[in-house]
Amino acid sequence: MQQHIEENSFDVIIVGAGMVGSTLALALAKQGLQILLLDKFAFKDNWQEKYDIRVSAITRASQYIFENLNVWDAIKEYACVYENMQVWDASGKGEIAFSCLDIGEPNLGFIVENRVIQRALFNALTMHDNIQIDTSATINTLHIEKNQAILTLENEQKRFASLLVGADGKRSWVRENANIGITAKSYSQHALVTVVETAQDHQNTAWQSFFPEGPLAFLPLYTKNISAIVWSVSPNRAKTLCNISTSDFEQQLEQAFPHLGKITIKEKRAAFPLGTHKAQYYVQERLALIGDAAHSVHPLAGQGLNMGLLDAASLANVIQQQQQKKRDIGLQYNLNAYQRWRKAENLVMLTAMDGFQRLFSPQPLLLQQVRNYGMSWFNKQTLIKKILIQYAMGFEGHLPDLAYSRFL
Repeated sequence: MQQHIEENSFDVIIVGAGMVGSTLALALAKQGLQILLLDKFAFKDNWQEKYDIRVSAITRASQYIFENLNVWDAIKEYACVYENMQVWDASGKGEIAFSCLDIGEPNLGFIVENRVIQRALFNALTMHDNIQIDTSATINTLHIEKNQAILTLENEQKRFASLLVGADGKRSWVRENANIGITAKSYSQHALVTVVETAQDHQNTAWQSFFPEGPLAFLPLYTKNISAIVWSVSPNRAKTLCNISTSDFEQQLEQAFPHLGKITIKEKRAAFPLGTHKAQYYVQERLALIGDAAHSVHPLAGQGLNMGLLDAASLANVIQQQQQKKRDIGLQYNLNAYQRWRKAENLVMLTAMDGFQRLFSPQPLLLQQVRNYGMSWFNKQTLIKKILIQYAMGFEGHLPDLAYSRFL
């Protein structure tokens, strides 16, 4: 085995210090492991902008994860609680209303700007002596040996770890260099995102209207008349909507969503392509994938980040169990429990979101009528709605320890 100096050796190296990678680092730090986080872009300061156009829906399970990692207090200060969700078909009269009152809960979740979560995580990371953060390194190569994973940097320095984790997004460098294939599908849609001010209060409600071209969501932010929007449209329409004048865009948005009155754009517009993918494997010898490196879904239900956070907490669970049994945390045999656990749980959500996307794609008139009838029928099924809400909030399924309230 190649010799190396001690300061370049770690128990776990995490490539990707976004919200999911940082969450894993904090979870593992509590176990006393030596962690290295590598990311050149995650901690770029964008607080000079009034709002972050990238927002996330936080489920109760994700809230508990953040609480147990001591970052929730810093997040909830800028989090908007939402108590209701209104969903309707713009092509007909079908609609569904969800309320926290349906399940006796104080809310359905929170909408938070990504930068708020990222800053809270970064501040927590800096409080741990056993976490090192490198925002300057460029990785050249990955090599897996029997007893360690080896990263060679651009300056020829090496970093060694018992376990390497890829948390580096949809185009994961770790996944590609580990030769892990993916199954992917494009939706031929782009999501246009921005932040808007509406004449009327958003009423702590998440609004979503399904158009033939794709859904338009208004997500409430912590200021009462400020919302983030996610508008799924064709690539050509997204390009047009990004380039037309502000007044023309506001007019088109008001025509599509007249429910909260006059709309004023508060931030830049941006668009990104939509699709779904899943990695062939989540683990190999000395390697694991979490978050978007392992899977992605359509954003229509806001479950992408929550799935990634559960990946991170579940992997931390498995690693802790292996440590307690004094086993090698990087052996594929010992990582297989994480793969079985999260692949099965994520498949349910991946299948559901893909099904919803297809359900609301352009359909013949008869099928549109059936869809609208089905929505109206579903809206009256109190028990079924309650089960769906509980699952969406993270109350159902096989959850990691960190996803329970007051876990210590």
